[in-house]
Amino acid sequence: MDRVILVLSADHHAGHALGLLSPHTLLTSPTDEPYKPNLCATQQYLWEDCWTSPLEEIRRWAGRSPIHILLGGDLGQGNKHKDEWVRQTTFADQAKIIQANLEPLFTRRLEAIEIAIGTGAHNFGKGGLEVTARDLVAQAHPKVHIDISYHSRSNIHGCLVDMAHHGPWPGSRQWLEGNAARYYLRDAMMRDHNVLGKEPSKIYFRAHYHYKVCERVGQMLGGKIYESWLIEVPSLCGLGDYAHRATRSAPFIINGICAIEVIDGEPRFPPRWFTKTMDIRSERSYP
Repeated sequence: MDRVILVLSADHHAGHALGLLSPHTLLTSPTDEPYKPNLCATQQYLWEDCWTSPLEEIRRWAGRSPIHILLGGDLGQGNKHKDEWVRQTTFADQAKIIQANLEPLFTRRLEAIEIAIGTGAHNFGKGGLEVTARDLVAQAHPKVHIDISYHSRSNIHGCLVDMAHHGPWPGSRQWLEGNAARYYLRDAMMRDHNVLGKEPSKIYFRAHYHYKVCERVGQMLGGKIYESWLIEVPSLCGLGDYAHRATRSAPFIINGICAIEVIDGEPRFPPRWFTKTMDIRSERSYP
């Protein structure tokens, strides 16, 4: 039996005041003094409850099987929303934070890491931040295979996985959630088969919207029925000023990661979600 565990995560926004931040991060001040940034309560929650604890649980579940990491982009905050930075982080600071954030991934069972380049606003343009962070990580762990691209299609132990940062909008209303994802997925399957002459991927992995989506489509193509899944993972970042506006005052936030067991090339669904949902409203009571 050939078994591998896929771990899907995205939108860490390292450098954001509410983004994923390792307590072991070591930065350098403008006066060339080393320091460790202090974690706020949200960052402590993200690091312990939504990142390192799930990774440890996944490692126990994987046992002796290899673990393949898929990171769907926006690992850093970039330079567009500077008012939401941790202190005044530089390009170098954010690259170092990403490197420290990814350190818990490196165990004996780690097989490879694949990184999707995210939004230009969050990587200083042209994927610069993610490429630099990848180089830092690769220097620290030269034996681990680390790939980076805007859009990838990987055969992972016989399971085809299509990964890119941008994907379908989750839905403008709760009763509409998943509709756009299913249309997007069906279209992606048909483009692969009808336009490119390729077998549709079994998993299409997207991110960007900081939300949890899992949809399945079965489609007849060329006389054969194909089944594919679209997965979008939530972020590892809190809601700052911009996000409150972009989500139109969402009352809750979902954070965490996703893991999928693949046996003999077949992904076992539903995936295992390691997520937490938090009501972010201020509760008040008056006489």
